[in-house]
Amino acid sequence: MALQIAEFHIQQQQTLAAVALASEVLPHLPNTADGWAPLADIEVQGHLQLGLTDWAVQRTREISAAFEARAQAEPGRADYQCDLSVSYERLGDLMSALGQGEQAREFFEKSLGAIERVA
Repeated sequence: MALQIAEFHIQQQQTLAAVALASEVLPHLPNTADGWAPLADIEVQGHLQLGLTDWAVQRTREISAAFEARAQAEPGRADYQCDLSVSYERLGDLMSALGQGEQAREFFEKSLGAIERVA
C-alpha cells in the first residue's frame, strides 16, 4: 500500500511527500517484501530531484548492499540478480553524472556480471 501511495504522490508532483513516506516505511519492511525495491527507488530518485545528491548516493549504496546480501544468500534467484544488476547500474549512472568515471565503470562492470549470472 505504501508503494501505491508514494506513486500517487509522484503522479501529483508531490516529491517531498513521496520521499517522506518511503523514508518512513522502508526501515520497517524486510528487503524481500514485495514493493521494497520500487519504494527504495522512489526514495532515492526523490532525493535526487530535491538536490540531495550525496544522500542519494549513500542510500543507493545501502540499497545495493541489501541486494548483494539477497543475491549471495540465494544465488539461484534470477530476480535477485536482476535487482542487483539494476542497483549497480544506478550507482554507475550516479558516479558518471558526478564525473567519477572510474567508479562508474566499476559499477557498470558489476552490473554486467550480475546479468551474466542470470544468463
